[in-house]
Amino acid sequence: MKPKLKIYLDTSVPNFLFADDAPEKKNITIDFFENFISKGKYHAYISEFVIAEIEDTRNEEKRTKLFTTLSKYPIDVVQITDQTEVNELAQKYMDAGIIPANKVMDALHIAVSVVYGINVLVSWNYRHFSKHQ
Repeated sequence: MKPKLKIYLDTSVPNFLFADDAPEKKNITIDFFENFISKGKYHAYISEFVIAEIEDTRNEEKRTKLFTTLSKYPIDVVQITDQTEVNELAQKYMDAGIIPANKVMDALHIAVSVVYGINVLVSWNYRHFSKHQ
């Protein structure tokens, strides 16, 4: 039996569960959580950076919904044991122009995925990740 694919969910993914202004993406995200995450088809991860971004959410109701969502589904938090390696890799992405300098969190999400051997980074921030600004 093949091991489960490890996937990292950046903050945009749970955010789109509540994106009433983008119904198509919202519906896709709901389907993803209900039919893949909840059923454990992947080993899903977030990091302390996702938690920090949610904590910075100004809308208290939305912040509560996001944290409730994370506790409702089988999603693990990556235990970052080498913050220096993650920070240095993120900085290299920005220095090389791969990730815009003003998208530090995006660079950190990618770095966590790479450093901790996560197979897939799932995001709705594809423009930032593919260098389209």
